[in-house]
Amino acid sequence: MLIGAALSVVFFACSKKDSDKPTGPIDPTVPTDTLPATKTYDASALTAASVASRGTIVKGALPAASAATGTPVLSSTIAEDTYSAIAGRYLIIPLTLTSGQITGAYVQFQGADAYFKVDFSSKTNGRVANPRPVFGRDIYGDGRDSAVVIKMPADLPTSTLKVLISVYDKAGNASKSITVNANVFNTASSADSKALSGKWSLVRTQYIDKYTNLPFDWEYPYVNHYRYGFYTCINGKLSETDDSTVTGAVKIMRSNWKTNEEYTQLNADGSGKHVYSDSLYVLKADNTCSSRNYEASNDTGNEALGWYYNATTKKLYIISDVIIYDTKDFSVEVYDAKVENGKLIITGEGGDITELEKK
Repeated sequence: MLIGAALSVVFFACSKKDSDKPTGPIDPTVPTDTLPATKTYDASALTAASVASRGTIVKGALPAASAATGTPVLSSTIAEDTYSAIAGRYLIIPLTLTSGQITGAYVQFQGADAYFKVDFSSKTNGRVANPRPVFGRDIYGDGRDSAVVIKMPADLPTSTLKVLISVYDKAGNASKSITVNANVFNTASSADSKALSGKWSLVRTQYIDKYTNLPFDWEYPYVNHYRYGFYTCINGKLSETDDSTVTGAVKIMRSNWKTNEEYTQLNADGSGKHVYSDSLYVLKADNTCSSRNYEASNDTGNEALGWYYNATTKKLYIISDVIIYDTKDFSVEVYDAKVENGKLIITGEGGDITELEKK
């Protein structure tokens, strides 16, 4: 969720459309002969070279839609966004239903002579329809089996794909298919991306006030951040109050936190990780009027990600593509990015700015 408290918000907040064309100039400072070769795939060859989670390859066209009562209906909202993946990593397409229950999905790259039959029933008895927007990534229950997950070949060049998807129930009734768009970025073969690879440590963050659209002061993570509140004594116990003028109100530190370490590792092959460690001290709820006891805790994380940089549009793609608990773990974020004076400066859609430096 690059910057613990910061990039938990900045990098992995929520997903968005990412329809930028994935092209960019070659950086002459990076020898192109050190970049791995890519291979041209037609849709059929791409199917054979890809692996769908819990999927088998079946020759032929997608099964025809069923007219049977109760046939599941796949929501057209899944076609409203362009999905993104890194070559050698995972193309993830969460599914949303308008009605019905599903046991699996049929998935085909447009123009292929075969398709993937994905079996969700090995995990559950199928997903109940959930009308929430697909990019809310919020599917009730164990959402890992409500997403199509395809491992893409590592030598696939940067490409735009069309993917046909339908779903089926335990009786084999198939929905009408929906076509979605996907970008696959080959970071490893991109000189622009290779020039940006490395370990980038958090320097500072500036958030935008969503009410005034004005920037807050820069926030520096490696110092103590204090929060205070007003408290009174009631029946021998500290009790927080919103009224600082009430008789006996005293100002007391409510919490103290700081970041111990925060960095994002961008590897040349398109893989990466976001690592953070924060310390937090919070005033305990059972303090007496004279005591000031705090509860200490640590928040740490080591999160896998994929990434790609487009030097022409100066867009940085961060793809959280390892689903651990449910489909909310998956996100695609696109940021304005530039390097100035040795610092990587990233601007989110809402205007929040994060500065990092290479270590």
